[in-house]
Amino acid sequence: MITSPLTATATAGQPFTYRITASNAPDRFAVEGDVPGLGIVFATGVISGTCVEIGVYPLTISATNAAGTGEATLVLTVEPAPIPKPVITSPSAATTIAGRTFRYQITADHGPTWFGADDLPYGLVFDPIIGVISGRPWYYGDYTIPLRASNLGGTGLGSLALSVVVTADTYIAWAWARDLTGPGSAEGDDRDQDGLINLLEFALATDPFRSSSLQAPQGGFDPGSRSLLLTHRRTRTAQVVWTYETSSDLVTWSVCAPTITVLLSDADGDGSAEVVRAALPVAAAEGRRFLRVSVSEP
Repeated sequence: MITSPLTATATAGQPFTYRITASNAPDRFAVEGDVPGLGIVFATGVISGTCVEIGVYPLTISATNAAGTGEATLVLTVEPAPIPKPVITSPSAATTIAGRTFRYQITADHGPTWFGADDLPYGLVFDPIIGVISGRPWYYGDYTIPLRASNLGGTGLGSLALSVVVTADTYIAWAWARDLTGPGSAEGDDRDQDGLINLLEFALATDPFRSSSLQAPQGGFDPGSRSLLLTHRRTRTAQVVWTYETSSDLVTWSVCAPTITVLLSDADGDGSAEVVRAALPVAAAEGRRFLRVSVSEP
């Protein structure tokens, strides 16, 4: 008579063992029915292996001795493997410069489908779908940002130690040094309403509170070399990217590389700015041609 349990549960992908037991000293065992990944040792009645397909399997198990064979039905349920909760694998520390573009991607094992991040510094935002922290942190300091990554198996926790530092040649350091804060202090604002946004004032090393069109870039044309000219001040900081572009219709612009000549190496007597001239040769057959310059932060 079969005495071992007539129900059993296995997990797909994990080792499974079941032993057929019976009364009256059986010396041979058997099983009818197929469970992919399992096999039986007939002499011991041990069914073992690793199930590979989920489902419910009714199996006929038997035990035999000299007097005959006893049978019973074993119902084996193979369940899906549990989903492990995510383990965050992205770096636990990062450093960025105040005012500079920052991007941090939360990554984790085990297929996370949702992310979380709290206590972000001012200027940063978070996308919970793709797990990205991005933006431009405004204030320097050390921040601890709790991180989460979730799937159907649960939520994995982590943290990001974010250090926001200020360097002397950044827009934010320049703005703070001039008390350019509060409304109208962003890079794209124009505090003095002179047509030069704050970032351009920074790049030109001009006063963001004093309107002066004379310090704006000045265009010209040199007929001798047939070159478009653009003369402007230029801060010596490396935290500004200058991009020159040319166009024939003021609609479509393409990046160009004019020749840059330093006209005045120390525009203000303190070594902070210089005056340069950009010259772009124009062929006679080209017709109209325009030259402009824009600035951005790296």
